This record gives sequence, structure tokens and C-alpha cells, in this order.
Amino acid sequence: ILISVQLLLKNVLGVLGLLWTALHDAFVGLSIISRVMARMFLPQSHITSLVALILLAIAVVSLSHLIVSYHRRRQMRLFE
Repeated sequence: ILISVQLLLKNVLGVLGLLWTALHDAFVGLSIISRVMARMFLPQSHITSLVALILLAIAVVSLSHLIVSYHRRRQMRLFE
């Protein structure tokens, strides 16, 4: 029983570590890209800046979702 609990804990911590890394990398990338985009769009209108930042946020969320889905599918294939 102790071995199965350790194995379960190891798997849960692995998934949490993967999730933390994905979120951390996404937020770091978002902060860098938003700084660059803010410098590009700052002289222009605020509406254009807002739309660009919303589109960027959607792109980052979509990319994070795709990466997590890819890793889940890959892990499922390993267990088959």
C-alpha cells in the first residue's frame, strides 16, 4: 500500500510540476511580449492597444491549452 501511495504522490506532483512550469513560462512570455507590444502601440490609440493585448492574451491561453492537451495525450499513450 505504501508503494502505491508513493507512486500516486509522485504522479500527482509530476502533473502539478508540469502545470506550474507551463503557467510560469506563459506568464513570463506574456510579460515580455506585452512590454514589447506596449512600446509599439503606446503612441497609437488606446483602443488599438487594448485589442492587441486581448488578442495576445487569447493567443497565450490557447497555446497553453494546446501544450497541456498535447502532454496529456502523450502521457495517456504511455500508459496504454
